[in-house]
Amino acid sequence: VFNFGPAEVRGAAVFRQSALSLAFVNKKPVVPGHVLIVPRRCVAKLEMLEAEEVRDLFLLVQEVERFLERHLGVDSTTISIQSRAILVLHQP
Repeated sequence: VFNFGPAEVRGAAVFRQSALSLAFVNKKPVVPGHVLIVPRRCVAKLEMLEAEEVRDLFLLVQEVERFLERHLGVDSTTISIQSRAILVLHQP
């Protein structure tokens, strides 16, 4: 269990993880397949991540994208970055 802003995310919501990042389902998805992928370390902005954390994060983004394309039967995705959202990931 961890907090993402005001939301509590239970372990079952996490469907993929890597050494430095987590992917979990969105409680209020905008579209089918709307998921969140975040670094494990709390930083204020994307630019504050170390190079290895950025590498790990985007490798997980690629892995999740391939999974979602197969799972949903689509051939394209939209990837969006909300840099300030990184600040709100806190694991107890």
